[in-house]
Amino acid sequence: MTAKEYLSEVQKLQNDIELEQRELQSVRDAATRITTSYSGVKVHSNSHYDKVADNATKIADLESEIVTDIEQLFALKHRIINQIQGLGNINYVNVLYFRYVELNDFFTIAEQMNYTYQYVVFLHGKALKAFEKQYQDILKDGESSAAET
Repeated sequence: MTAKEYLSEVQKLQNDIELEQRELQSVRDAATRITTSYSGVKVHSNSHYDKVADNATKIADLESEIVTDIEQLFALKHRIINQIQGLGNINYVNVLYFRYVELNDFFTIAEQMNYTYQYVVFLHGKALKAFEKQYQDILKDGESSAAET
């Protein structure tokens, strides 16, 4: 696993959470549209209640999944921030933090660091190489655990 792939796990998990939140909203919206049909024919069915119960279960499951993923995101960010800080070089720390924790694009990072876009891209490459050198054991472990899944 490369440093870029490893550090990009924050964005992947954040995207997963956003998708789960959209799905949750969709299920909630669907749950509010469940209506009972009133017609002259009496049917001995609990389909309305089944739909309500199914949606309530889906909502509870999604909420639980989102909470778990948010906890994982906080733990992942904390670990990655500590690893980035371990590089020591303040420019490497800043560029990797802005890119992989705050999820900024290179134009924004250049503005924040008062550097040109080209220099930030260059610095990013150097920072990734430094990260890979310092954390090669973690990145190698990431490859074996990724192959297992």
